Amino acid sequence: MYADNSENLKFNNLTANVNVRHQFDSLGKQLSADIDYVTYSTYSDQIFLNDVKLPDATVVYQDKQNGKLPSQIDIAALKVDYENPLNNSAKLDLGFKSSYTKTDNEAIYTITQNDVTQDNYNLSNHFKYNEMINSLYGNFTKSYSKIDIQAGLRFESTILNGYQLGNLLKPSSTFNRTYHNLFPTLYLSYKLDSLSNNVLKLS
Repeated sequence: MYADNSENLKFNNLTANVNVRHQFDSLGKQLSADIDYVTYSTYSDQIFLNDVKLPDATVVYQDKQNGKLPSQIDIAALKVDYENPLNNSAKLDLGFKSSYTKTDNEAIYTITQNDVTQDNYNLSNHFKYNEMINSLYGNFTKSYSKIDIQAGLRFESTILNGYQLGNLLKPSSTFNRTYHNLFPTLYLSYKLDSLSNNVLKLS
């Protein structure tokens, strides 16, 4: 058996970010925002040459597989954070984040036998996927002489859908999911001595 495999791969990616921050006063009250965009693009051109020969070099089987695999992934995200120091060693943080991902992957294969080229539907496929995640959070911290408290709540919503395109041999299929989650957090710490050498923590 003789196998001669070659591949030509092209890869491009781009990342962009914009950051804005505004400070309202000297006490630390501020608003910040980030916008991110990332794109990945790949293209693979594959050639597989397969020969089966007897010991006397007689060819008993021969084929050529060609594969073209384009892939595109785009990611966009927006994040906004607000920090507000309060009186008596307390602080309130609020934030929002949204991200969107779009993926398009395709595999196109052909097989050539006896100078006849046909589509190889067993290896070929085309898959598309989209995902949207939105989240909100709030966080409160407060310090006393011996006690530190931090309490937060985060809400997250996810919407995703996938589409597997079909061909002459394989049927198409889709899936969709939507779910929402709440993530509460609570941290407590108590200083057992004035130098904070011994601290009791609960989370």
